[in-house]
Amino acid sequence: MAPLQNIIAIVYDCDGTLIPDNMQEPMLRSFGINPSEFWAETKAWREGDLREGRYHAPENSYMNLMLKYVKQGKIPPLSNADLKRYGEIIPPFSGLPSYFPFLKDEIREDPLYPSYGIEARHFIISTGLKEMILGSVLNSPDCLDGVYASDFLEEDGVITYLGDCVGHQKKTDGLNSINRYGNFNRINEVNNGVKDEDRVVPWYNMLYVGDSGANRSDHPSWAHLRHQRVKGSNQKGVPIAVYDPSSEAAFNLAQEFYRHRKIMYVASADYSKGSELYALLRKIVRAKADSIVARLDRKGD
Repeated sequence: MAPLQNIIAIVYDCDGTLIPDNMQEPMLRSFGINPSEFWAETKAWREGDLREGRYHAPENSYMNLMLKYVKQGKIPPLSNADLKRYGEIIPPFSGLPSYFPFLKDEIREDPLYPSYGIEARHFIISTGLKEMILGSVLNSPDCLDGVYASDFLEEDGVITYLGDCVGHQKKTDGLNSINRYGNFNRINEVNNGVKDEDRVVPWYNMLYVGDSGANRSDHPSWAHLRHQRVKGSNQKGVPIAVYDPSSEAAFNLAQEFYRHRKIMYVASADYSKGSELYALLRKIVRAKADSIVARLDRKGD
């Protein structure tokens, strides 16, 4: 039986989008490590290997340096459970995490939408560490419906090997998984052919919220969403950029992305009720819900 396609997926990058800094930085500071020096060493190691013909994916080379630091004793042996605990000290942007259930309530408490089974679901797709996100306040009850991010494998209770490495391009696998299956449980099946009518979340029911960072890490996901089409519909997915309200450079980059049509909307990363961003997301999600109601009514006639 074909799905009702009544789920609205709001998908977020993490660093720079839901939190102001890179998620590893509070943990690094607790070890007495200067984050700027850590990232500089990551870049130098990567560029040095590249000169010798060895390639490190830019967004995941920090994971190799973390393992190197553990081996050198610069940071203590860490387990995935430790990473989860360090996630607790990651500060979010204003309005989080209460924004997540608030936006879900816009659908759940509406007098009409629940009778159509409409849901708003929140997903994070990140090049950061899954365990840290799961341990953060972002993963408070009734907030997230799925996290797709990088992780480590343990040996004798210590992170020792790279597990899944989610890079900028691979983040689109997460979008494809939500589109086809409504979750990340079948992430390895995203290349399977699935008819439009059998996909759980049509592309036009998806939003992707990324940041205006100088590394432009969300561009592949924005482009992927922009270019998807569903046969018989002129609706589209919605790419959105947020910027750190304390950074003029981030604001300027966000405006540049908008001028070049990389995104449809720009807003400050303030998720509080009454903020510009909350009002924007609420409006888009409710418009998507209205479209679902109209489509299901037509289908039932």
